[in-house]
Amino acid sequence: MIVLDGVSKSFDQGRGRVPALRGVSLSVGSGEFYVLLGASGCGKTTTLRIVAGLERPDGGDVWIDGDQVFGRDAWIGPEERPQAMVFQSYALWPHMTIRQNIAFPLRRGVRRLPKGQVAERVEEMLELFRLTEQADRKVTRLSGGQQQRVALARALALRPKVLLMDEPLSNLDARLRMDLRMELKDLAARTGITCLLVTHDQEEAMMLASRVGVMDGGRIVQEGTPDQLYSAPDSEFVATFLDRMNLIRPCAVTARTRTDIEVTAAGAALRVEHGDHAVGTELTLGIRPDDIVIHPDASTPETNLVNGHPVAHHYLGGLFLHQVDTPLGLLSVRSRITPDDLGTNGVRLQLPANRLIAIPPPETAEDPADQARTRAD
Repeated sequence: MIVLDGVSKSFDQGRGRVPALRGVSLSVGSGEFYVLLGASGCGKTTTLRIVAGLERPDGGDVWIDGDQVFGRDAWIGPEERPQAMVFQSYALWPHMTIRQNIAFPLRRGVRRLPKGQVAERVEEMLELFRLTEQADRKVTRLSGGQQQRVALARALALRPKVLLMDEPLSNLDARLRMDLRMELKDLAARTGITCLLVTHDQEEAMMLASRVGVMDGGRIVQEGTPDQLYSAPDSEFVATFLDRMNLIRPCAVTARTRTDIEVTAAGAALRVEHGDHAVGTELTLGIRPDDIVIHPDASTPETNLVNGHPVAHHYLGGLFLHQVDTPLGLLSVRSRITPDDLGTNGVRLQLPANRLIAIPPPETAEDPADQARTRAD
C-alpha cells in the first residue's frame, strides 16, 4: 500500500544542506498498522510528510496504492493522494460544531461528495466515534480526547485508503492516552485501513503497531514486530531505546555449541541460548530488568549466577526496580520482591540463558560526518 525506495531529503540550515533522510526504504502492506518510532530529529516526521506530499524528497521513489506519487518524472499532490492525515494539534475549526467539522472536507476539495451523501456519511462517522449526542456542540467545548475523536472522524469520513498520523495522542494526559490507544487499535482493525503513525513514545508504538520501524539519524535502523524488536534487538541503540536494558560489556565468546554460546564477562562464564557468534567475537550482552531472577536464599540454580548487593530501590506501583551492585556492573532488576524481603546479606541473581541477548558491537562509521544527528522533526 505504501512503498518508499531510497528516499533522501536534506534541509538548508544556513551552514549548508543538512541530511534529514538517508536512503529510507520501507513497505507497508494493505491493512497494516506501521509505526515509525524515534527520538526528536531522527527523521520520522519528515518521512511522514513525504508520504503525505507535504515535502518533496531530493531523491528516491514513493508509491501509494500502486500509484507512483513521487519519482524522477512523477508527482501527485497531497490533495489527490488516497489518504487522510491527523495532526498532533487536531487542526479543528473552532467556530464550527462537531457535525460541521466532519462535513467540511466532504463538501470541499477534489474528493467532495454529492450533496445528498454528505449527511449520511457524517452520521456514519458520528456513530462510529460515539459522538452523536454531542454532534451540535462547538469543538471548543470538548475535552482533548473528544477533539481527537472528531479529528479522526473527519479524516475517515473521506474513506481514505491510508491514514497518516503525526503523534496524534501526545497532547493528552496519560490515562486518556491509554484509552485512545485501545480505541485507535480497535478502529484500525474494524475498518481495515492502512495506518502509518509516527511517535517518540515507545509504549505507544509497541501497543499499536503490527510492525515498527525504529529510526535514528535519518535511517530505519531496524524494523519488525514489537516482540521481535523487544526480544531480539540488532544494536545497543534499539535495545536501550525501546525499554530499560542491562548492558554487560566487554564480553567475549569463549565456546560454542550447535545451540548456544558461552560468553566470559568479568571472569564469569555465562551461557547464551540461540547465539550465533564465532569463538573470539567481542560483543555486548543485554538482559531486561524483568528477566533477571532474584534468589534471596541458598536454593539457586547452578548456571548463570552472579552475587550482588542491593544499593537502591524504586517503587513502581506493584513492582520494585532494584539496583544491584555485581561484578558485572550495576544491574537493574524489576520484581515484586520487596526491599525488606531482599534482606541485607546480599542476593544471588540468575541471568537465564534464554533471556540473555548477544548484541554485536556497533559498526565503525565510514565517515564521521555520517553520524551527525539531524533535526528534521
